[in-house]
Amino acid sequence: MRSFPLILLAGNGAALATSNHISSIAPLPELKLPYGTWQATAYDEDTDTYIFKNIRFAAPPVGQLRFAKPAPPLLIEGVQTGKIGNDCISTTGWAFGAGSLGNLVNSVIPGAEDCLFLDVFVPKRAFLEGAAAKLPGNKQQVYDGLAIVKQSNGSLIYVSGNYRLGALGFLGGKTAEENNMTNLGLWDQRAALEWTNKYISLVGGDPENVSCWGESAGAGSVMLHLTAFGGKQDPLFKRAVIASPFLEPRTDRNGILEANFRTFEAGAGCAGKGVACLRTASLRNLENGSNAVFKASPDRAFAFGPIPDGQWMRQLPALEFQSGNHWKNLESLIVSHVSNEADIFIPTSVTSNAKWQEYLTQWYPDQYSRMGGQHGVDVLATYIGTKTGLSAAQNADKAFPAFAKAYQSYLLSQAKTGDPNMYRLKSGPSPTIPLEKVSFLQPDEEVTVL
Repeated sequence: MRSFPLILLAGNGAALATSNHISSIAPLPELKLPYGTWQATAYDEDTDTYIFKNIRFAAPPVGQLRFAKPAPPLLIEGVQTGKIGNDCISTTGWAFGAGSLGNLVNSVIPGAEDCLFLDVFVPKRAFLEGAAAKLPGNKQQVYDGLAIVKQSNGSLIYVSGNYRLGALGFLGGKTAEENNMTNLGLWDQRAALEWTNKYISLVGGDPENVSCWGESAGAGSVMLHLTAFGGKQDPLFKRAVIASPFLEPRTDRNGILEANFRTFEAGAGCAGKGVACLRTASLRNLENGSNAVFKASPDRAFAFGPIPDGQWMRQLPALEFQSGNHWKNLESLIVSHVSNEADIFIPTSVTSNAKWQEYLTQWYPDQYSRMGGQHGVDVLATYIGTKTGLSAAQNADKAFPAFAKAYQSYLLSQAKTGDPNMYRLKSGPSPTIPLEKVSFLQPDEEVTVL
């Protein structure tokens, strides 16, 4: 399973000029948390932003904490500089199709089990005035917060964190349920949200004004936070963006999901030995177990991902939404699709382009088709201006940069005010149009969906 962005934004908070939690005695400021102190890793002069790298938001999920819900971070002595940190182990089991994001997603991301870290991008003005925040599923590569902070004119704080993937984060089935080890990746995301809720005010953010952005599997995660426990769990954010949501339907808890668990267990050398064996198995053996599940899965299936467990995910989120079992206190929600979501996931087999375009026009009239409209293009549009080596891709379509700035303006306006129309770009080479407010599922609900 690949990581895709799940992102948080927190709004204006109180002034921090006299905060006891921020120290500027050192050349770079320090963030003092109850369990440790982190010094900013860098200062970006172009965006006037301090970057705090690799802050632990949970204890290392290793040893007896492997296949367990995230535990509170342990006390760390001394000042941390952000040099210690890893990405979570990631694999798809197959390669994405060619396209604007294909090569990027197919690239190997070195990872480790000890991976529950987050980064915080804080505009310098936030230390004096207050600002906002943001969080993806893998905090490297595309998901660079500098472009977001710059485009927001320093009014947002960006938080980006990791969560466990593949078998380490998403084992399912009856045995996994009995051992409380299902949907651990979602619990990691929840831990990062809780961290933001507890500590974002220390750098000028407002925990009562948090937005969550997700793309692809990240967007699927946003849906699952809104429907968690039948919509009874506060997701800890008030606004959200669901861009190109991806969620493979997995419903046979006692059949296919349990069979996958047994295949993984046997492939890891732990057949019949249970979770205790899996917690002590080598990473190589766990990789063998994962590969066995991929080989037994249908072509182009991810094999691991969020699954119904009777608790966090009772049934598919579409059914929960339709039943009204979702968090009701969401202020606004943007839902976005690209015109060619499927191309990188399945081999192209369309025989009539005219009929395909007719279908898209009928069911997705407000789509955008820049850069071929492929799944993942919305990531490039969201992070336009990033310094992560995507300029060539972004410039392949000469009109794309102007379009991306316009698209980004909707997201930033919503994050800051709850209204994507308030600060949308209304002039320039790619002026935006007002997004129409619609009712959200039930006539008496006031959530804004665009």
